[in-house]
Amino acid sequence: MPALTSSSTLANAQAAFIDNSMYDVGSGDVTLFIQACRFLLLMMPKLAAHGGGAQLQLNPEMIAKELKNAQQWNASDSASSTGCIYPDFSNARA
Repeated sequence: MPALTSSSTLANAQAAFIDNSMYDVGSGDVTLFIQACRFLLLMMPKLAAHGGGAQLQLNPEMIAKELKNAQQWNASDSASSTGCIYPDFSNARA
């Protein structure tokens, strides 16, 4: 899924959140998940009401917690990746 842009919809942000939520087991992109969390926090109201009296209360604290977890995971994953390691056989016996 491509990165979200200013023309992305709430549905796009929700799809990016779901599609990348498994970043910690290798089947998602943590940077796209972080971006989706930020979009959802900006785009989703805490409380939505319908004229007939129906209300829907959402939990932005849960998304904020997921955002913090993803940022910490990304920071620790970035710090632990050392790149390619080449073996040194200069002292190997023939």
